[in-house]
Amino acid sequence: MIRAHQPSGVGRRLMGIVLLLSAVGALVLAAQAHDTPMPGMPDHDFAAMMIPHHQGAIDMAKVELLYGKDPVLRRLAQEIIVTQGSEIGVMQLQLKKHPGSPPAPQ
Repeated sequence: MIRAHQPSGVGRRLMGIVLLLSAVGALVLAAQAHDTPMPGMPDHDFAAMMIPHHQGAIDMAKVELLYGKDPVLRRLAQEIIVTQGSEIGVMQLQLKKHPGSPPAPQ
């Protein structure tokens, strides 16, 4: 039977801490997303909610690059960091162009 390499006791504890911090970070981002003002403008609301979602994916991808061994998943993590980082930039730019205040009633 072939067994995957198991980290030492210290390595397991360190990995556990990193994964816990990553999970806490994801929860913080989710809470921030729920606290994001939603002015009822679909484009604005979409970008405002997707930014923390993408940031959470980037943070998890960084953990994969630090500790992951699977080359396919490591490559996917690299792609997530690049593409979702770029997408965050696009959404931030759009939010600056179109601030989140609904149009005045006519």
